[in-house]
Amino acid sequence: MRRSVIVPEVWLESKSARNGLLDNFNHDQALSTLNKAKALIMAVWQGTGVTTTDQISEYYEVTPETVCQVGQRHRDELELIRKENLKNFRTNVR
Repeated sequence: MRRSVIVPEVWLESKSARNGLLDNFNHDQALSTLNKAKALIMAVWQGTGVTTTDQISEYYEVTPETVCQVGQRHRDELELIRKENLKNFRTNVR
C-alpha cells in the first residue's frame, strides 16, 4: 500500500485533510499526541516562547541527547531563524 505525504500547509488549509489524518488514530493515540503537543504549545502561550530540551525530546519520543545533536547539526539554520524572529519582533514593537 502506497501512502502519500501531505505537507503541513495542507493540514492547515484543508479540514478534510485534517479529518482524514485523524481517522488513522484510535482514541488513545490521538489523546496521547494531543497531550504532547499541548505541552509545547502551552510553553509558548504562557509567554515564555521557549520549550525545554526535555519537552522537545518527550514530544518526538527521542532522548534529550538526540535533540541536542540535531540542534548542533542545524545550528546555523536555527540561529538564522532566531535572528529573523528577533528582527520581526523589533519591527512590530516600534
